[in-house]
Amino acid sequence: MKKLLIVIFCLISINCQKKENHPLSISGKISNYSKEYLIIGRDTTGIGLKTSIDSIKLDQEGSFHFVPQRNFKSNPILILDTPETTRINLSKFIVDPIEFNFDLSWDDSLSISGNQAPFVQYQQDQQEYWKNIYEDFSNRHPVLSQSDNQKEEYHIIQDTITQLRIAFLEDYFEGLEIENQSEFIDYEKNSLIYSNLFYRMSGQKKEIIKKLSFYRESADSPSLSFSDQVDFSKKSLFTIYYYREFIIDFLMNDVRLHSSDGNISSYEFFLKEGLKRIDVWFKNPETNSLAKVIFINDLLSKAKIYKAQIDINEFRNIVKDLEKEPLVNNYLPILNEAIEELKLSMSKISPGNKAPEFNLVYKNDETFTSSDISEKIIIIDVWASWCQPCIAAFPKWNNLVLKNQNDNIEFLTISVDDTKEKWKRGMEKYSLEGSHLYAGEGGFKSVFAKDYNIKALPHYIAIDENGRILTVTSSFSDISKISLK
Repeated sequence: MKKLLIVIFCLISINCQKKENHPLSISGKISNYSKEYLIIGRDTTGIGLKTSIDSIKLDQEGSFHFVPQRNFKSNPILILDTPETTRINLSKFIVDPIEFNFDLSWDDSLSISGNQAPFVQYQQDQQEYWKNIYEDFSNRHPVLSQSDNQKEEYHIIQDTITQLRIAFLEDYFEGLEIENQSEFIDYEKNSLIYSNLFYRMSGQKKEIIKKLSFYRESADSPSLSFSDQVDFSKKSLFTIYYYREFIIDFLMNDVRLHSSDGNISSYEFFLKEGLKRIDVWFKNPETNSLAKVIFINDLLSKAKIYKAQIDINEFRNIVKDLEKEPLVNNYLPILNEAIEELKLSMSKISPGNKAPEFNLVYKNDETFTSSDISEKIIIIDVWASWCQPCIAAFPKWNNLVLKNQNDNIEFLTISVDDTKEKWKRGMEKYSLEGSHLYAGEGGFKSVFAKDYNIKALPHYIAIDENGRILTVTSSFSDISKISLK
């Protein structure tokens, strides 16, 4: 079976030093692979702000040898351009040469060698362990298989799974003595803990943060599992993806909880109030500065994804103020670049601009052409059969359509499922008002998705009677406030 092989490893660590007598190198051999190169993508900042792409040439035998440069920060990814995906995580705590061999013509052919090979093998084995226990719990507890995260039982089960995965991690290295082993275990354990906390809080009401152990109003009230281990003072935690995601989600909820009278749909409001909340929790100057950088970057990224209209100058001024904090000066050019990219994207798909024309298909394979709809407001719900927030909003969408049925409005649902079959199955499963259209094969790579710069869901679009964009938003409440004639 052909596979897409992705190798992930981090080359700089907080607590370990590269050994001079055994310089780090990554080498291997890929059999039955038709390309002459690997693609390498790497996070050049270590805190998820920027990535770069390069390539590594394979010889005629499919072998390669790669000596990382010192400016690598974390998580380079080697990619083989084949249909399916296999991931090999080579931890950032690897400082000795490591080698792997892989035959793409058959499964389970991966072999890994090197003094720290157990770090790599653990990643493979823990994924299989996670899959097995998840299937076991799903069979015994329907709430898990249904992903019903509004029920407390769902999260109790997830807590149990996290505890089992931590025990698996600790048992896996019992009796072994590998360089940087304790640092590796600590890093992986924190990844599991903050992953649990992030998914526990994500999509919940803002009051969820009151259940965090450090936030509880009463010592008698129950707290979220693992929340007693949250740390705002360790710089090394910022290299963990789920720590960053947890911190951002926590800060957004913290702002909402303290700002009931504020405009919580405003990016500028979250920017101003979020920085204040960071000062409350992050007392260490270095982690305070890092938290501000990742928080600002996240707001800019979301604004770009959701085509938000923001005050560019306000973001510029905040970033300029950060110049006073030397601990983050290296990151400021990246934030300024993100601001300029957002400014460019705002100029393409923004209110008042002419909406790109689109030609899409109905379920019966007839063609819908947007230019055929004249002197009408067009309201669009962009969705996919895998998007749970989209599906959760269907009742509100149906109510909006039924309440505003008249000759001046055209309601469209446009699926960005990657295949027509998935879209049709979704239409059969869900009751959805409006005209049902399909964006085309490829999902986010379809012409429609590219023209409207759609990279995330939920996604709503409103176009006025003259074919100009009224709004592009991720918020159903925003689209429901459009003045419908």
